[in-house]
Amino acid sequence: PAKTEPAVTMSDDRRWDSVDRLLHDHAINHYSRVAGLLMLLFSWPLNEILRMTHDHIAEQPDGRVLVTFDSIPIEMPPGLSRLILDQKASHGLTPYTAGDTNWLFPGRNPGTHMVTERIRNELVSHGIHPRQSRSAALFALASLDRSRFGGGWGIFRGFLIMGGTDDGIDTEGVH
Repeated sequence: PAKTEPAVTMSDDRRWDSVDRLLHDHAINHYSRVAGLLMLLFSWPLNEILRMTHDHIAEQPDGRVLVTFDSIPIEMPPGLSRLILDQKASHGLTPYTAGDTNWLFPGRNPGTHMVTERIRNELVSHGIHPRQSRSAALFALASLDRSRFGGGWGIFRGFLIMGGTDDGIDTEGVH
């Protein structure tokens, strides 16, 4: 049988439009915005994002926010940093106090993180399809010239730390 090549079914323009929407659309739940942005910008799977704890987030004395996706901390752009810090301080879906959990995305029951389907369903209801979005992000990252980022994968994955907008995410000229 013939091998099929992986396909991207979401354009870069549509992916960046989704990033803009998640950064600014307050009609979308905060936790879905944060999880969706981490997926769209860094191609991290939703199920891994939802297992993140407060230990994955480090606020530096100078105000920078670092997120450790695997073992490498990545500096977040300012707009996303604010959203992440707000998420860290929030209760998410919890009826209990945020201090009772270390989950970045706490679930309804103590000691559990949020379920993937909750965020996936909300993103889809706003026209953001996680599987397509993550594939597009992976292809965009793979198409970059890694040598521009010092050759390190961690730095390469963090390529979005560029200035240009109030959010720190330069969506102009990347479409």
